[in-house]
Amino acid sequence: MSDEPPTRKRPRTDSQSSAASSRSDSSKEPFSRDDRFWYADGDIVVIAENVGFRVYKGLLATHSDVFRDMFSLPQPGLDAVEDCPVVHVTDTAAEISSMLSVLLPTQFRKLPLSTFEDLANCTRLAHKYGMKQLLEESLTELKDYFPSTLASRDCRDQYRYADMWRAIAGVNLARLTNTPSMLPAAFYLCCQLTAEELMEGHTRSDGTKDTLSPEDLRRCLDARAKLCTLFVTSTLGETFNHIRKNDKCSTHSRRNTVIHSILSDYLVLDAGDSEALHSWISAIHAHSYKRRPKPAHPLCSACIKQLVQREEDRRERLWAGLPQLFGLETSGDDDEEEEEE
Repeated sequence: MSDEPPTRKRPRTDSQSSAASSRSDSSKEPFSRDDRFWYADGDIVVIAENVGFRVYKGLLATHSDVFRDMFSLPQPGLDAVEDCPVVHVTDTAAEISSMLSVLLPTQFRKLPLSTFEDLANCTRLAHKYGMKQLLEESLTELKDYFPSTLASRDCRDQYRYADMWRAIAGVNLARLTNTPSMLPAAFYLCCQLTAEELMEGHTRSDGTKDTLSPEDLRRCLDARAKLCTLFVTSTLGETFNHIRKNDKCSTHSRRNTVIHSILSDYLVLDAGDSEALHSWISAIHAHSYKRRPKPAHPLCSACIKQLVQREEDRRERLWAGLPQLFGLETSGDDDEEEEEE
């Protein structure tokens, strides 16, 4: 009989040995494993910016023509992690993460995505890797940010206009995906940025910088100056020009005095203001004689109607002229353009 005291340690199981080995191996890997997308049963490791994503070949191949073709070819000499082949890509880790957040789990998740940056990332990679369904879904959502009609622009949630930096990405994504219908709205929003902001560009959360091409930057700077002029000339020369004589007018003796009052109360003409599409309709309605309490300088319904119609016409004409203002060839519906081709 042995005099050695019995050990209190339990024998190591195979699963524990495997887990310990995996932890040891991961510490030696020349990349860090992504916290969200590292599946133990995954059969492919995609490495972007020194971050590894262990996922499934079949999933990527199902949604991507590029990945399907890549996996169908012999891949001699590929690196491997735990007998799992490794593919290095030039995309950012944030872009890969955004794409996988839509593709995983295997049931395709409908957009919209939670952030504009995720949407932009998915659009870039869907285009790059031939993911037709994801690209179609992404472009549908992007067109809501950069609509092709003034009515759609006016109906959109206002919070989406809060961050004008999205416009730079919008122009670049429209160029990348050949979606010209997005360009007028995206360029117009770019013109609401300062010249310094346009030239500096926008830095994404992962440090990648979005900037306009030199040609598009010049396009924006030139158009911005023109929009500043249009803001003044169209507002004063079209909407708030003298109201013509109207037999139905009950405030004819003071109608043009009221116009000057509206201008002094609401309209601050800034030489650097390029928001030429700003609507003055609410300011006009604020001077209706039907309002309570009654405004100090009221207008009758006939004059209100005439001013509102002028303002609607002014904005529609300006919107229709944006493609020419930005030197764009077309701004029609993308689906119709494809059918005509």
